[in-house]
Amino acid sequence: MEVDVTGTVSISGDSLEDSLLDPLLIDLLNGFDMEPSQVAGVFKLLDVDGSGYVNIDEFLITMFWLRRHHSPVVHLPSLLHESRKIGCHLMNAVQDTEDHVAELKETL
Repeated sequence: MEVDVTGTVSISGDSLEDSLLDPLLIDLLNGFDMEPSQVAGVFKLLDVDGSGYVNIDEFLITMFWLRRHHSPVVHLPSLLHESRKIGCHLMNAVQDTEDHVAELKETL
């Protein structure tokens, strides 16, 4: 875990992977009907900037929410796919907007 200058605590993907090898954590996850690979999937889903770090509060809230709502973590790959599709659409919209702004500048 890391703490930045604002006091925000983040967990790294590497430290999470190491923790997911701990038999005690594996037993705890089994009690929540989760597997280490599913937890790693949640981490990847939340690491939207690809930095390898996720805010620990966001991570834990998401894990507890999934457990509380009995959400099948199995669908996380679908969520990840959809979020990436949305990201691509947003990037295309940004590019289109930049192109239109450039055209407007040329006409003015």
